[in-house]
Amino acid sequence: MSNTSLASTFPPEILCSIFFETLPKRRSRYQIPQEVVLSHVCAHWRDVVIGFARLWADIDIYSADSIAWLPSYIERSKPCLLNLRLDTYEIDKKLLHSSCISLRPIFDIVVDHIDRVRSFFWFTFAETTVEGLRCLFNDLAAPALQQFRIVATRHHTPWRMSGTSHTIFNGGVPKLSLVDLEATWTLPRLENVTTLMLGLLCAPESSTFANELLKIASSAPNLTHLSIDKTIRASTFPDGPPTAFVFNSLQSLRLVTDPTPFILHFLRVLQAPQLESLWLGCRPFDSLSQCLADPSFKCGKKFPSLRYLTVQNYDFSNPATISTAFPTVTHLHLLYPHNTSMSVATFFSSPTAQWWPNLHTLIIQTTHDAFNGDNPAPNNAILQLRTLIPRRRQINVPIKTVLFDRDLYRIAARSDWVGEKFTMGVISPENYGEYWWNLYENGDVRIT
Repeated sequence: MSNTSLASTFPPEILCSIFFETLPKRRSRYQIPQEVVLSHVCAHWRDVVIGFARLWADIDIYSADSIAWLPSYIERSKPCLLNLRLDTYEIDKKLLHSSCISLRPIFDIVVDHIDRVRSFFWFTFAETTVEGLRCLFNDLAAPALQQFRIVATRHHTPWRMSGTSHTIFNGGVPKLSLVDLEATWTLPRLENVTTLMLGLLCAPESSTFANELLKIASSAPNLTHLSIDKTIRASTFPDGPPTAFVFNSLQSLRLVTDPTPFILHFLRVLQAPQLESLWLGCRPFDSLSQCLADPSFKCGKKFPSLRYLTVQNYDFSNPATISTAFPTVTHLHLLYPHNTSMSVATFFSSPTAQWWPNLHTLIIQTTHDAFNGDNPAPNNAILQLRTLIPRRRQINVPIKTVLFDRDLYRIAARSDWVGEKFTMGVISPENYGEYWWNLYENGDVRIT
């Protein structure tokens, strides 16, 4: 009996469960979607697959062929909520301003079914395309929308807060919890938003960002996760610096931007007693070092709940400042150390136990291009650990777990770790609970 014949004896609900488990976490634009492949195996499987609405609820649009699938996916997924991922980058790049016209049929369909959309992600080339289609959403409500993400690689003006009318952007999204905007778009109302990701470019000497960020503090009482990306040139807070910038509910903060005076001052005055995770990608880090030397950081009590610290493309000349500022850190994530002039061991160059006294988990992550050519950095990172791990054990502050990306793990697993008592593994959602890494690992946007 063939495998197909054996599988045909399974009840439809069992087949559906099996099919659903075979779906990849991420789709590739170069592969036919798994649900389409399954629907072409045999007549029985086709009937089962087409009748299983959940298989068609994740819709990816990235080419002319995929656009043609949209009506079928919409119909077959009823009555399930939809997760829409639109990648129009190549269309926008080729057509520029005329791309609004070519994309209009897609968005007309999306608008017609907006009441079923749970997650909306749009990756586009230019903010002009976003502006050209914005009018389609002006008078809509999206009662099921939970995640709203728009990423444009070319944008020149900052986002702005919404007004008082009840549209998809300001009131018509009662379940909205995650907002990710890297394009010119009116921010939605933020009463229920817990995750806010902002990518923007402010004009020189503009205080727009500072003004709007102050509004967020009062308009987003449930804000738990805040990410500020791209370049910010707002030089200071409006009308002088406030004595404190309080985010009582904030648990994770991600800053991947130039360490301008605004960002440095924002960190100094920020009060976030519940902050558990801090992600810093603020090159040059020497500017940040000056901030960390401030008395509010030197006492080591700035963020008393901090456990996770990520430093991305770091280039501290004096890493003692960051160790002193954040002594409660238990998980240190060194992201892309191959792009820096500082070795992994430099972060632990002090022989005393006061250097990261609570640290027990070290995470090292590179990129695939780090292994191109004769780059010695990946191997050097492993060699440095051979010295670092026993030294930490000798001063009674041992590193108990080391997590790598998959490429580095292959190298580390071949090393001789005789006598070393620590756990080594590949970083995954099961062994690393930091919010931003998990969001990017399971979402549509890669870590940059």
